[in-house]
Amino acid sequence: MSKVYSLNFEISDINMTIGVLLTLLFCALATGTRIGNGTNPCGFIKYGQCDSHWARNPLGTSTSETICSAGCAMTSVSMLMATKGYEINNEPINPGTLNLWLTKNGGYIDTDLIIWNAIHAFGTVHLVEYVDSLTSVQLKAYLSSGCKNAIVVNVRGGTHWVLVTGYDDTDPNKFYVNDPYNPVDYYNLSDMLKFVVYAY
Repeated sequence: MSKVYSLNFEISDINMTIGVLLTLLFCALATGTRIGNGTNPCGFIKYGQCDSHWARNPLGTSTSETICSAGCAMTSVSMLMATKGYEINNEPINPGTLNLWLTKNGGYIDTDLIIWNAIHAFGTVHLVEYVDSLTSVQLKAYLSSGCKNAIVVNVRGGTHWVLVTGYDDTDPNKFYVNDPYNPVDYYNLSDMLKFVVYAY
């Protein structure tokens, strides 16, 4: 009898513990304060602009620039779109297919500069804002939206674009990224010069 009672007691304790943990998890998600915490909680796909599948493709209609040499902005946008399941000709978007689509559909200005809102044509994704600065609190708020936003930022003195994927909850200045060219996984907020915010 004592063994049966002991077993029932343990199961009850386990059920209670699971219930408490689930409650805490629900509360954390409901507040939306930590969803973006971590290196890549939304699972953003990472593409390299110099991948051999598209590296040498001309960027837009440029006669001098390729996806590898100057396609960081477009590649960053392709990552956020591929992650959300957007397709071109029934195939997942990648830098090669998105570059071709943008070229054919007026998605570039001055031959190879991406028009940020050109991807509105795909449906629900849309440009929220293009701004010169965001505070750490504002950027974290977008990243804590339950994966409803994506942010492409300008770094390296204005010469490069990357996709922000998450943040470090212990350091208000540290944000994780998918960098399509450089072997780095984060930049400091102080390195970021422009912010392109999308919503799904």
